[in-house]
Amino acid sequence: MACKKRKRGLLFWLAVVLCMTACGEKDREEAPETPRETAEYVMESLQNLDLESLNQYTDNCIRIHRNLFGIPTRAEYQVFQELQQPGLIKGKQYQWNYKLAQKLMERMTWEIKEVRDQEREAEIDLVISNLDMEKVMGAYMVSLLETMVDSDGLGLRALMKEINSLLQDKEKLLTLMEAQGEEERCTREVTVRLSREEDQWRLHLSPDFINAILGNMSGESLPEDLERRIEELERQYERKMEEELSDFEEQAEDWVERYFGE
Repeated sequence: MACKKRKRGLLFWLAVVLCMTACGEKDREEAPETPRETAEYVMESLQNLDLESLNQYTDNCIRIHRNLFGIPTRAEYQVFQELQQPGLIKGKQYQWNYKLAQKLMERMTWEIKEVRDQEREAEIDLVISNLDMEKVMGAYMVSLLETMVDSDGLGLRALMKEINSLLQDKEKLLTLMEAQGEEERCTREVTVRLSREEDQWRLHLSPDFINAILGNMSGESLPEDLERRIEELERQYERKMEEELSDFEEQAEDWVERYFGE
């Protein structure tokens, strides 16, 4: 249970990071006219990080919040949200987020298996393959737990400092992604729905589709070797907590006796 909770927390963090992705640019002379062309266009937009085109041909944008003067203040998107915010400053964080998303998207491949077109509605069966991010996040979780076990202090402040230090070690995550071989891929079959809106086709982003393009990041199971390592580290950390709490209680008793004892 603790393992799954930690994994969900890490996945939430990475999902937020992956949403902080810069808009790339790509040239395309003709707009897509058919459901198949639209699906190809959307996949190419994802791979090139062309968020403007992605938003145009999908329902990625959920809502734009505006102030009393009608000026956009915040935007909600299904994917790549944070770096599509109004007034965003493109600093170092932005550049690293772009690098992270680029590293993930560059290894994504897809194949359209079947198109079922019914005039203004269509369904397309896709096979999407990408880096196995579930395994990457498992390895990253191991790194986090190893840091917690090796930390000098037990206190909340010390623990948060160690965790924050690891989360700030952004190159570690990129290294883990680069270490994944081509045989360590996640392949998913998904069906996407498209509808004809305002003289163009629009692809609807489903949770299964988003999970597939992100390499099964929201998967619920890890390889057995990673599960065993995580469980071992959790036991080590629990023993460490018990030992340090015991030492703290002894020190507290000595202090009380020294200053308040007879």
